[in-house]
Amino acid sequence: KLGRGQFSTVWLATDTSVSLQNPNKAIALKILKSSPNYQEAAQEEVDLLNEIMKKPEASIGKRNIVLPIDSFEIYGPHGTHVCIALELMGKSLLSLIRHADPGGLSLGVVKKITFQMAL
Repeated sequence: KLGRGQFSTVWLATDTSVSLQNPNKAIALKILKSSPNYQEAAQEEVDLLNEIMKKPEASIGKRNIVLPIDSFEIYGPHGTHVCIALELMGKSLLSLIRHADPGGLSLGVVKKITFQMAL
């Protein structure tokens, strides 16, 4: 398990469908909760990520967003789960904060992260 939030859990997974040059590539698999209350939000997230993917590579901020590799649905005993396969990235912001020096993140790091999030 890589992490979890209010609406989903993110798991370390293996993409077995990738090319022969990069077999068994590690990815992040975000599985959203099956509650009907979350279904619309899950589909909106998939739609938004797909719209961002259509933007030119040079688009402001596009390089700061983890783009989906694929999305699909799985059916379980408690309902339908939307799943989003994502490129495996580095540490989360929460992890960086937790492992920072006792004084917290440096002002330079905070500025860089804030700038990237604002784009």
